[in-house]
Amino acid sequence: MKKSLLTLLFGLVLAQPLSLSLAEDGSPSQGEAAAVQDERIRVDEKGRIHLDFVDAEVVDVAQSISELTKKNFIIDDKVKGKITIISPLAVSVQEAYQAFISALEVKNFSVVPAGKMLKII
Repeated sequence: MKKSLLTLLFGLVLAQPLSLSLAEDGSPSQGEAAAVQDERIRVDEKGRIHLDFVDAEVVDVAQSISELTKKNFIIDDKVKGKITIISPLAVSVQEAYQAFISALEVKNFSVVPAGKMLKII
């Protein structure tokens, strides 16, 4: 089958804020660690988020944000490039998502709804 122009990143639609169980050392517990597998996203003891994406590929950041927010993305193959999002101060999941949208806009990309999916074009 010919390679599609679209890449699908699967996740669930965000319906409520992210809540993680934390281990004694403050890291996500083993059961929750799979929710966000990117070491560039750190969750503090209050469930707030720290982002550390420096010159990261847009598609890689989109996958991590998809895991974090449980949003579904369709990404056009023309969406390429690197973005930087740094939040040493904790932010909510919604604020992390808004930072991602803003970083995409800096690169002249848009996010548009497509049913239960979001298209990055």
